[in-house]
Amino acid sequence: MEQSRGKQSIAFAHPPCIESSASVAGKKEGDGPLGHLIDLVDEDPLFGEDSWEKAESTMQKEAARIALKKAGLEPADIRYIFAGDLLGQLIAARASGINAIVRIPANDPILAKPVLDAGADGIIFPMIRGYDDAARAMEACMYPPRGVRGYGPWRAYRFGTINGADYRATVDDTLLRFIQIEEMGAIRELDKILTIDAIDAFIFGPNDLSGSMGKLGQTNDPEVRAVIDEAIAKINAAGKVAGVSLGLADEKTMRSWYDRGVRMLSSGYDVKYIMAGAQANLANMRAAFHLEDK
Repeated sequence: MEQSRGKQSIAFAHPPCIESSASVAGKKEGDGPLGHLIDLVDEDPLFGEDSWEKAESTMQKEAARIALKKAGLEPADIRYIFAGDLLGQLIAARASGINAIVRIPANDPILAKPVLDAGADGIIFPMIRGYDDAARAMEACMYPPRGVRGYGPWRAYRFGTINGADYRATVDDTLLRFIQIEEMGAIRELDKILTIDAIDAFIFGPNDLSGSMGKLGQTNDPEVRAVIDEAIAKINAAGKVAGVSLGLADEKTMRSWYDRGVRMLSSGYDVKYIMAGAQANLANMRAAFHLEDK
């Protein structure tokens, strides 16, 4: 059981132990002398994938799933990030000339470190509940003495092609650091949070924020709008950037947020793109062959 957390470490009340493990391999390893010890052997050495990188990620996930099942746990019980998935997206973003901004699943320095070391251009910390949460998030981004980030920026400093001292001297100025305003606790302590210079932008999550007010999904409720508008005004007055995460939004909605003072808008996600494309294609097929909608 976790007992206490230091700036760069966790102390346990009792020594940790491995509850369960699992192994996954291809047919060659399965036919070897240790094959009887492997939990899952697949006839396809690539596990149905089209590259070894994707196969490795698939094997890791399958091994984790088996290990969790053997331990009587569900995947949701354990937080884990497979670097291969994130790394592939970061590589693709850089090759396309796109700045990669990664939202981590929780405000935790253990989750932030691999994202920063992999070379993300920016990081978003969700569900900030107050000043202490915001300060902790910023400390996770910076090396001592300003923060608690552990050293090991393997890809962030281009595998050593950037001088380590130069990287450390400039990273605080080049890394984008965002927090999400999704709780009334952050609203109540916003004046104090705004004194943290390291925060570059404040991203509103309207649905979660309305939920914390007891009005989930009522983002246009007068009280919800008033709370957000007052917060936007404070952020802009402090010389910071106010942003919003919208999912998929129409032109009118985007313009409305801009007129309210927001200058950073994120909109759209992969599932919606796929659904919109599929629906458009189906509509074209029905029109081409004069089929009626069902």
